[in-house]
Amino acid sequence: MKKLLILMLAMMVTTFMGFAVGCEEEPAKEEDPKEEEEKLEEEEKEEEEEEAVDEFDDVALENVEGLMAEDKDLEDGEYEGSAEGYGGELEVQVVIEDGGLEDVEVLLHSESAAEMLEVEEATEEVPARIVDAGGTDGVDGISGATETSEAVALAVEDAFGAEPIEDEDEDDEEADEEADEEEEETYTGVGEGYNDDIELEVTMEEGQIVDIQVLSHEETEDFWDGDEASAVETIDDIIEEQSTDVDTETGATGASEGIVEAVEDAVGDEI
Repeated sequence: MKKLLILMLAMMVTTFMGFAVGCEEEPAKEEDPKEEEEKLEEEEKEEEEEEAVDEFDDVALENVEGLMAEDKDLEDGEYEGSAEGYGGELEVQVVIEDGGLEDVEVLLHSESAAEMLEVEEATEEVPARIVDAGGTDGVDGISGATETSEAVALAVEDAFGAEPIEDEDEDDEEADEEADEEEEETYTGVGEGYNDDIELEVTMEEGQIVDIQVLSHEETEDFWDGDEASAVETIDDIIEEQSTDVDTETGATGASEGIVEAVEDAVGDEI
């Protein structure tokens, strides 16, 4: 009996201790100061982004006509336009590609620094909206920078009515080519070769022979431009000497004399 009581008491003590251990609370885990700081910074950033979204409201642009690039049948290229903004003239560059509006960029403006946040938003967001829409029709501006927003849209519409900007490099190249064409003059002449007529084209520039091209001949290749005889060397000699008073090529005398005669027929007294 005594042993039974001791056993029951031991079981009760064990049960009670197990219950006490199970109910013991785990110690609170300390947070890493760095993680806590990063968490706060992230929360602040999210709040700032939310505030930024709410900071600028859309506003209708009442003075904008509402033009679409595809309706203007514009050539591909770059166009520039301007309009009067809040602080002065505002200029934009418009890029047309495949007949559609590819890009709009504000080149310069004189808007107030006091409203710089709104101005910055207007000069970046409004061009993007215009590109997305393909024109100014239905595009809203930025509240707090209504005049700047309208100036951007009006400048784009002004560009739609302008001529495309010509590439200065291409203009220079075309001018150089035209100048070269004006300075260079081409003549054709015929001379009697060994087998048949030889026809040449002689290019002159500022009184000098700059090139001689063979248009046709019936000479044997071994004598025309062969290893042992080469009548075409007469052409190089004429250009080098700037004269037809050159020696004929041994073994290809007939062809050489035909070349000399063709050059003299082409340019006559020019050399």
